[in-house]
This record gives sequence, C-alpha cells and structure tokens, in this order.
Amino acid sequence: MTNRVFGYKRALNQVDFVENDYNLVNDVRGDGGTYSTLNDLFKWNQALANYTIIPKSYLEETWTFGVLTNGKLTNYGFGWVIQSKLKEPKVLNHSGGWVSFDTYLHTAVDAQYSFILLTNNSDENYGSIENGLSNIMANKPYHIPKLQIESLMSKKNL
Repeated sequence: MTNRVFGYKRALNQVDFVENDYNLVNDVRGDGGTYSTLNDLFKWNQALANYTIIPKSYLEETWTFGVLTNGKLTNYGFGWVIQSKLKEPKVLNHSGGWVSFDTYLHTAVDAQYSFILLTNNSDENYGSIENGLSNIMANKPYHIPKLQIESLMSKKNL
C-alpha cells in the first residue's frame, strides 16, 4: 500500500522506538483491516454533519440516546457516543483502534465544528490528548498530559 504508515511504541528505555504494527488477527476485516487518510475521514465527517450521504431523518435517529431494556437512556446511539445532554448542542464522537493505531472523530453537529485525532504511536497520553482537544473546542479548561509512572520507573531500572 503506497504511503502506508506503520505503528510503533516507545521502547522500555523510553528513548528508542520499536515497531508495534502486526497482530496475528490483523486479517480480520473492519477495525484492523481498514485503512483511511485524514483527508478521507474529514470528508466523511463533513458529509455526515451536512447530511449529504445519509438523510437527516436517519442520522437524527442514529444520534439519539439509546434506551436500555430497563428504560434508562444510554449515551450510545448506533455507533456514536453522544456526549451532550438532551438540551445542549449535539456533540458526538466515535473512536477505534488496533495495535498501535487509534482514531477519534469528534463532531459538534449544531455548532458545525469537528476534529479528527489519528496516531500510530502506542502512547499512554492518547486519552489525555483527546480529552484536552475536546475541552479546548468546548472552551473548557484542559490539562497537559502528565508523564506516566511506568515511563519514569522503566528509565530508572535500565
């Protein structure tokens, strides 16, 4: 595949990088067998937010809180996590990952902004970066990711 990116992770010495790309079940299609580009994901996100691929009526159902068998609402709607409360602007996200790769699509449908986070690094700060970007977009305070204790300990033990 032309221009394919390979996954990596920081080595135990916290200096070097080692390949972390292949898993025995890589040939399972879907999350581990689907490749895309930032440009294509952006087009997909925009097409959904502008209702150019799927009709608005279908997406409104997709982006509606699910109802559990006990009657309680869940913030998961047909593959999308619905972040906002019922009366706030609609904010959705979807994430996925495989081996060293992580993808996060964040869309504020009513406010018409979105961002996409992609990485091919098995780094412990991915979730912190995702939360920080979400907070920045919502004009909320954010925190710089902290170094994880295992990173410090592995440096000292080498």
